[in-house]
Amino acid sequence: MNPLMTTALAALALSAPAAAMATPSPTASRSVAVATDDLNARDPLAASVLSGRIDAAAAQVCGADRTSVTDVQRAARRSACYERAVENALAQLDPATADAVSRARTPRVPPP
Repeated sequence: MNPLMTTALAALALSAPAAAMATPSPTASRSVAVATDDLNARDPLAASVLSGRIDAAAAQVCGADRTSVTDVQRAARRSACYERAVENALAQLDPATADAVSRARTPRVPPP
């Protein structure tokens, strides 16, 4: 990553749906740190890895994780919460890295 990049991208602070939160408060937010210091995201393979980390973190703050059943993962990744989380994450990256990660993104919604 860029030397000015912090060691973790706490990019996913957002208003999450009450159903995905331990305490249902409409103004509460959740965040997940995304490690970036071990990657040079301008490298296509590393950008793909970072994209996957952002995807997993966005799904997590929106109510799914890798142990969730497929339907829960699919619903989280199709939600407005997920899109906001990814947008927030990309906005915290430097422009060149955000562009590389955006190019590396592939649809991560499991097929029906």
